[in-house]
Amino acid sequence: CMRISNGIHLYNGQDIGKGVIGKVSQEKLGAFSISPGPPPYKIATFVPEVKDQPAAVTLFSYPNLDEPLSRKSMFRASDASFLWSPTGSAVLVRTSTDVDTTGKSYYGESKLTFLASDGRSDVNVALGKEGPIHDVAWSPSGKEFLVVYGFMPAKATLFDVKCKAVFDFGTGSRNTIAWAPHGRFVMLGGFGNISGNLEFWDNNRKKLIAHVKAPGTTNWSWSPCSRLFLTSTLFPRLRVDNGFKIWKYDGSAVHSETAPHEVYQVTWRPSRVSVFPDRPASPNAGQAAASTAAEGGATAAPAQPAAYVPPHLRGKGAGGGAARPAFSLHQYEEAAKVGGSNPVFGKSLPPGAVDEDDKLSKSALKKKKAKEKAQKEKDAAEALEQTNRALAAAGITPQAAGAAAATESTGPKTYSTPEEAQKRIKAVTKKLRQAEGLVEEEKGGKELNVDQKGKIAAIPEMQSELAELEQLAKTL
Repeated sequence: CMRISNGIHLYNGQDIGKGVIGKVSQEKLGAFSISPGPPPYKIATFVPEVKDQPAAVTLFSYPNLDEPLSRKSMFRASDASFLWSPTGSAVLVRTSTDVDTTGKSYYGESKLTFLASDGRSDVNVALGKEGPIHDVAWSPSGKEFLVVYGFMPAKATLFDVKCKAVFDFGTGSRNTIAWAPHGRFVMLGGFGNISGNLEFWDNNRKKLIAHVKAPGTTNWSWSPCSRLFLTSTLFPRLRVDNGFKIWKYDGSAVHSETAPHEVYQVTWRPSRVSVFPDRPASPNAGQAAASTAAEGGATAAPAQPAAYVPPHLRGKGAGGGAARPAFSLHQYEEAAKVGGSNPVFGKSLPPGAVDEDDKLSKSALKKKKAKEKAQKEKDAAEALEQTNRALAAAGITPQAAGAAAATESTGPKTYSTPEEAQKRIKAVTKKLRQAEGLVEEEKGGKELNVDQKGKIAAIPEMQSELAELEQLAKTL
């Protein structure tokens, strides 16, 4: 895609010389972004606020570029950045303005908007604390996203793919999110004007593993195996104390090196994530960090500073201790699960209103979800057919989405327990049975779509994977 003065031009990536294959007309376009993943392709655009005209975020689907899937209008938005989920199922639009009309922040105002790629949902992400949005990141699975926001101490909240809050990480000195490649662990850090706080969390168990400090950190990254975390101090951000340190996911320091000269870059050797198994945390994870800090190998996170106690109150507390005033400059909040129709997070409902899903019984809710899933799959198949026809008309070979989906859904090649291998065997067997059923239907004269033909084309690959899994299960 290429941005022009009044819209976007779409080209064939395999042969740009064929010219424009589609156009999005958008006056005063400020930014745009294309969804990742297989077709149908989605394009999100942003038009900034001008005088009394509100800003707008619009979602298009190729080839129907004249009719938007959804459109969200908003005020106080002069700039925007897009963050697509890894699967392309949704996009987060982070809008900002240089001036905060309320006067609460010198750095302007920021908001977060959630749009589902199928156009069924476009809502403002309701955050539970006032202040700027420091960082936003999707998990590697694309099923949830994490937001760090609010005036310090900043709050962190986990949302699912339907934009409902599911867990609150409490408050702390943090402004950065770093997901481990497998998505099991996540690091909430405080860098820049915060002195290198590192919080290692187990996202599966929603538990804090360790809290340590890495002062002077300018760059950071997870290893491909999701077990190690790298922090480094590099030039030109800092000229002194250049070097790096490697941590385990449990906060214990593994290796540290300080260079006598300037260091420009430190990075992990690239590797496929599927090479490494997704292993859970050790039972005693977090204890090693405390013992290492006691030996001087790492810097433990400092305890909260004690509140000042006036001389006339000292020694008058319970048990002879100091009587502390019931006042604190910052009110820190503990981590907690978010459930039900929480009025602080998720959907913004009118006073006294209740989410419709909370009124349904478990069986009714299950039927509703199954119906929505079936309708979603039907709409996706129709959109894919339309996209492939448009691609064929433009001289582009349509992609077999079924084959792409089968390739993407192939999990890690190694498994640590027999249960994981059996679970994968069951999933592959089910897909193989469905593909073989499509072969019989095709023999019976039924005309299959591109998606179904792609599933048939993936049969040899699924058979090969099933044989490998069965052999692996015998050795575990």
